[in-house]
Amino acid sequence: MTVLGTLLPILEEAEWSGGSLALAERLVRDDEALYMPLVAYGYDGAERRSFVTIQAMEDEGRTLEAIAAEARANLVTRAIGLRPRSDGAVVAIDEYASSMLAVGVELERLRVALEADAILLASPTRGLLVAIGAPAKGDLGLSRFARESFATALEARITPLVFRWDGETLEVHREGPFVPERAELVESEYDEDAERLVLRLEGDALPSIVRAIDRIVRNGRTEDGRAVAELVVLAAPPQRAVLGRRFGEAIELAEVP
Repeated sequence: MTVLGTLLPILEEAEWSGGSLALAERLVRDDEALYMPLVAYGYDGAERRSFVTIQAMEDEGRTLEAIAAEARANLVTRAIGLRPRSDGAVVAIDEYASSMLAVGVELERLRVALEADAILLASPTRGLLVAIGAPAKGDLGLSRFARESFATALEARITPLVFRWDGETLEVHREGPFVPERAELVESEYDEDAERLVLRLEGDALPSIVRAIDRIVRNGRTEDGRAVAELVVLAAPPQRAVLGRRFGEAIELAEVP
């Protein structure tokens, strides 16, 4: 008999390609929230991870509720360590730290550790969960941290959203500075002889924008096949800071005229 491993909840990015076959559900039922991560369920085997599919659930005669309950109980048993930081935050660093967002017992453990009536949580990338006591106003920069960390990490991304837990309900935190907006790269100039492309960033430096720039840098050409040896991106200072950390000298950054 094949031993699959321990069944655990696994958070995946909203655009996860496996979401169509694997048994998965949105972390929070919020139709207005973009980038809502998916909660999938998988076996953490010694050699590989295997996800529970919709077909496998039906073949075994199990329900989503039963699978979710088993997976969440196993995560609690994992006893992921919590690390207090000097700035008052509590951090969990573990391969399944992000999965704590899907387990009320774990969220309550964080709230108790912070000695707060309510807490704010961010998990922009896999393996990291940051929690702070919810302030009366704002979020002490947690939204900005989540947005920039998510935007600059092309792999192992989870979500740029910040969540609020009050001991009973997990919901999207909307008081912070991050509200997903439309962003677009507009072509300003293209020199065919010099293979120089100038793009203007309109809107925030959202993950889709970072991905579009990354494709041009990696492929050395635009989506329509034009060669690009030099890429210049015109953007506002906050966006230039994010793009500069992500791409370094691979692109040239300049102020929007």
